[in-house]
Amino acid sequence: MAQFSTAAFICLAGAAVSMAAFADKTNVPHVAVEEAPGLRCAIVTRDLGDAVEISGKVTADHSVSGDYALHIRNASGAGQAIIDQSGAFSVTSGRTTTLAQATLGGAPGSYVADLELTVDGQRLRCLGAGQQTAI
Repeated sequence: MAQFSTAAFICLAGAAVSMAAFADKTNVPHVAVEEAPGLRCAIVTRDLGDAVEISGKVTADHSVSGDYALHIRNASGAGQAIIDQSGAFSVTSGRTTTLAQATLGGAPGSYVADLELTVDGQRLRCLGAGQQTAI
């Protein structure tokens, strides 16, 4: 049995707690997370059976406000869906806020989503389907 140092255990526990902030107790098959100092964004995709729910979330270590833009596109050849939601947001220290959410017909793999946050002139971008980047 491998032994973990106390520091490694604390890091792993911290990562689990961070992800739990985005996880619903029901089915959450995919969470794409990106971080900047004190700020994390996530795209949470839930398979609802015959539909998919896609939401953009933000968590901050300190109170912050800015602008967001959630873009969702149909990634399959069947029909076309384009969802763009944007606006101002504010989140208080240590909290997670849902910025935007959409429920669409089909499977989770049918859509590509990205969430962009702008805070104090800096951008943080969170891409769905396991692709993340900070710009």
